[in-house]
Formats: sequence, C-alpha cells, structure tokens
Amino acid sequence: MASLGEVNRDRRVINYAAKGTWQVTSGHRFDGSFFGDPAHGNNGPQRTNALLNTTTSGFSELDQYGGHNQTGRYSGIFTSRFLIDASISHALNRIAEIPSVNDPQVTDRTVVPNVRSGGIGFFEAGNKSTSWQYRAKATSILDGAGQHQIGYGFNYDRLDYNQIIQRTGPTFVAPAGDRTATGAQIDILSDPNFGRVFRVVRANLNAARDTTQSYWAGFVEDSCQIGGNLTIRPEYVQQPRLVTRDSRTCHPDSRRRCIRSAGRTARSSKCRRRRPSPGSQLVDTC
Repeated sequence: MASLGEVNRDRRVINYAAKGTWQVTSGHRFDGSFFGDPAHGNNGPQRTNALLNTTTSGFSELDQYGGHNQTGRYSGIFTSRFLIDASISHALNRIAEIPSVNDPQVTDRTVVPNVRSGGIGFFEAGNKSTSWQYRAKATSILDGAGQHQIGYGFNYDRLDYNQIIQRTGPTFVAPAGDRTATGAQIDILSDPNFGRVFRVVRANLNAARDTTQSYWAGFVEDSCQIGGNLTIRPEYVQQPRLVTRDSRTCHPDSRRRCIRSAGRTARSSKCRRRRPSPGSQLVDTC
C-alpha cells in the first residue's frame, strides 16, 4: 500500500435550502421550508484503517448518506376570537456502504506488526431513519371573570428506524448449527499443536433491526388577565408513555432460541419479553 503514496478520499456533498411563504389573505398564511445534505463517497479509503490492508481490498463506496428535511406551517385567523396554528415536519436520513470486495477480514497475529487482508469487515449495508412530527393548536378568546385566551391542541411524533448491518465474506454455519447472516472477521493465531489456527472473532446471526416509536401529547392552557396587573396561566398536559416496537428474529426450533438484533456477536440465548414499567421501553431478559 505504501507504493500508492497519498490516497484521496473523494466525497460529494450537496447542501440545499429553500423557504417559501404564501399569504392567501390577511388572515391565512402558509410557510414551507426545505433543506438537506445528500452525499456520496467514491470508492476509496472511507475509513482510516483501510490503508492498513496489504491491498485496496479495504476500500469501499458510500453509496448514499445524509438527509432531507421538509416542514410546513399554517396560521389562520378565522375570527377575532378564534385562531389556528398547525405544522407538519418530515426528516429522512440514509447511509449505505458498498465494499470493494466481499471477502472476510483477516488479521494475521502470528507476525509483528500484524498483517491485515481481505474485506472491510463490519459495515452498514443500509440504514434508514424516517421521522414525522405533527402539531396543531387552536386558540379561543373568551370574556368572563377577565379575558381568557384558551389554547388547546396536540403533538404527535412517529419515528421509523431500519438498520441493516453486514460483515464482508460468505455466511457459514456456527457450531450450534445456526447459519450466520453475515460474513466473519478472522484472526490467525499461533498454536503449539497445529502451528496456526483460524479463529472467528466476529459474526452476526441477525443483520436487520426495525424499530418504530410513536409519541403523542394533548394540552389545554389558559391565559387569564384580570385587570391590568394580574395574569393567571394554568396549563394541563397529557403525556402518555412512548410506544416502541422492536423486531427480533427467532429460530423456529423446539427451544425457540431468540437472536438479538442489535448488531451483537454470534451468540444465542433463551430470551423472554419482560413487561416494562410505566414510561419505559420493552426489555428482552435472558
């Protein structure tokens, strides 16, 4: 690799932003804004340790990364005593990496310094995060024991996160009989009996994880002005706990062995789902 000299890491980022306003009438207005930073990285040393390999097999391409964001807002005055304000926002972020070769990552630890060869090992084959946010609020102005500005509305958020991780190289069957979903990262070690042994130090039985989370809240607030010196502002907010759904992959054998989906190493265990306490997320207990 030293013969290559200096190696460039080429990445292209497109930053954009735009905003628009439409004043329909004196009492109705729409606003919208859009911005993002989609990017692409050409095949090359996307990670610094790629230059530690004996060849360019540690190079990869960032097919896409970055995000796009949009938001829209409406403000309306229907009467002098009734107003509405609403908005919607959306965000999308992605990252996907493509290795230059699909070979296992191998580290020869029988020599010093260690020699690395093969593919890049662990990489993100495709991550996608999508977020939606909704807001709506109405305000009513009433008279009675002072002037009241009563506001009421709701918030709703939804997040979808899809993660696909991989390791370069072909899949294989583990000693327990499970076929891995990824390739392996291998160490070559010295052995007094066999001379050298090849040890799998990293592999995954599951490569995908989908998570969906939603949250909503409703509120009522009042701004009561009595005379010119006293203002009372009571507020009530209803905030239920988050609702989260995580996907798992379970092998359909008699033991129902559940494989964790969070990019762990290739280990299986008997898992059960424990009922969470209020306000917490679901928990897998092993």
